Amino acid sequence: MSQESVAVITGASRGLGRSIAIHLSRQGYRLALIARNQKELEQLKHELNKPDDKVQCFRFDLSNFAEIASLVDRIHTSFGSIDVLINNAGVGFYKPLSEHSTDEINAIINVNLTAPIILSKFVSEIMQQQKLGHIINIGSDLAQKPLANMTPYVASKHGVQGMSQSLLREVKEDGVKVTVINSGIVDTYFHGGVQGEQPSDKSLKPDELAQLVLQVLQQPGYQLIDQITVHPLHQEF
Repeated sequence: MSQESVAVITGASRGLGRSIAIHLSRQGYRLALIARNQKELEQLKHELNKPDDKVQCFRFDLSNFAEIASLVDRIHTSFGSIDVLINNAGVGFYKPLSEHSTDEINAIINVNLTAPIILSKFVSEIMQQQKLGHIINIGSDLAQKPLANMTPYVASKHGVQGMSQSLLREVKEDGVKVTVINSGIVDTYFHGGVQGEQPSDKSLKPDELAQLVLQVLQQPGYQLIDQITVHPLHQEF
């Protein structure tokens, strides 16, 4: 992707999404930042110190499926193109399935799987018309090595894996790439954690994973990295 490409990032207000936004902004990308927390979005925009034609914030609940098409249209109208979609937002809880409420299960599936599918539907249509685009889905190594006490989360990430591979086969002839990055433990706010509390040798840093996202985007147009699995060497599962 070239400078001035437009990247849409979900879960952009904190953690990995925030780091991805910072790295892409430094490379000249124009950004559409999506998250539920308006205050944190505005803080990030202030830190990026870019004008409105370079960075725009969209407060949005990804479980509001009926409004996703309108959101994509607003972004496309504002920027004129959508070149990159990074489905990063995620929800998960570490506890036995029997202790998950129905609402928690729905939240996990809605945010981790259904929203990326619907976003990818509308964004990929634009990318196919452009004959250019790249969708990056942030998956999990748990899709390949399931862990107990995270059943709904693992199921959602299995879905992301399958969705990524299937969609790629639909859109690649139109010049659209799809990549899934299956990461291990990342030192973020995930499932109520506090960023910085994970042991340094047993967790990936958001900035490191954001740099990997950038490297994927920087590959020549004829090259495709369709899947990456990365986790700490000393991760215990």
